[in-house]
Amino acid sequence: MSLYELVHEVKKGNTEAAAEIVALFEPKLKKFSRSLPEHQQEDLRQEVRLEIVRVIHRFETDRTPGFFEFLQSFEVEGC
Repeated sequence: MSLYELVHEVKKGNTEAAAEIVALFEPKLKKFSRSLPEHQQEDLRQEVRLEIVRVIHRFETDRTPGFFEFLQSFEVEGC
C-alpha cells in the first residue's frame, strides 16, 4: 500500500495503517536519535512518533494535487 493510501486508511480509523506509517520512518528516527545522549533517545523517538500521527490526522488529502495537476502548476504560458 502506498503512503497516500495508508494516510486514507488512518483517517478512516485504521490504527494498523498508522503503525505501518510510523514503521516507515523508524530507520530515520533511530539514526537521528543516535546523535542524542542515550537516556534521551527513546523519549525523542516517542515524541516524533506521536507527531507523525498528529500530522497524518491534520493532512488534507482532498487538497493534495494529483501528479499531473502538480506538473501543470509549474507550466509557464507560451512554452
